[in-house]
Amino acid sequence: MTYEELVKKLKSNFEGMDAGKIKEHLAIQFNVAGEAEGALYMEIRDGKVMIEPYEYYDRDILVFVETDALLSIADGELTIYDAFKEGKFYAEGNLAKAELLDALSKKAAARKIAEQKELEEKELEEKKSEEKSVEQENVSETVEEVAKAEEKAVEEVVAENVETVADEQDTVKEETAQTVQEKTAEKKVAG
Repeated sequence: MTYEELVKKLKSNFEGMDAGKIKEHLAIQFNVAGEAEGALYMEIRDGKVMIEPYEYYDRDILVFVETDALLSIADGELTIYDAFKEGKFYAEGNLAKAELLDALSKKAAARKIAEQKELEEKELEEKKSEEKSVEQENVSETVEEVAKAEEKAVEEVVAENVETVADEQDTVKEETAQTVQEKTAEKKVAG
């Protein structure tokens, strides 16, 4: 992970989060060691969380942290206390305010879980919609096939009826011609 990717991930986790319950100003500078080495800061002011890729000289806390530990803290998988016990997190300054970071991390993790659940529900709805669409296409195709079969059956019945009517007309013509011949013959005989 690059430094820029780390900053982007932290922004994604924390910025936009409601920090309205934190009434005091908090500025934490993180000096990150390891894979995504660099300095960045988190500031909470007026209930908003900001992450920026700069040093913050008027900070409340200066934190020295490993990249993986910071990511785990940001995801709510590791508490600051546990990271400190494991030797992955050192801090200078107003350490009481560091507990606010733990609270934010837990809130960020809960938000991440809620977003993941929302994404899964959306994917499920899309899948259901897609299945319904396929089902509707199948029904439409079936309706078209039935309509074509009915049309073909009607054409066959009409063709049969036309043939039957033509045969009947021929029969009537023959009978009429025969009757005319018989009447003509009777008139000749009578005449």
